[in-house]
Amino acid sequence: MTLAAATLLGVVFARSVVRPLRQLQETATALGHGDLEARTPVDDGPPEVRSLSAAFNDTASRLEQLVTARRPSWPTLHQLAHTADRLAPAARERA
Repeated sequence: MTLAAATLLGVVFARSVVRPLRQLQETATALGHGDLEARTPVDDGPPEVRSLSAAFNDTASRLEQLVTARRPSWPTLHQLAHTADRLAPAARERA
């Protein structure tokens, strides 16, 4: 009976660690494929896994901020294209 209880306890513990790690892996994959809003739950698993998940989410948030700040918006690109179109004839005349 003790062996069965120990086995059951081991399975429950293993699942409590594996499930949040699997979620973290899936979230990391989504982030790697360009989903900059991907985050992983921080309230599941043992303290070490929750801490790792929180650190991952912080890193993902910083990455999202950096990429978003560097990505030009559509209106900016449109304005640049319009300006280039206006300047092109003058540049051709001077050449």
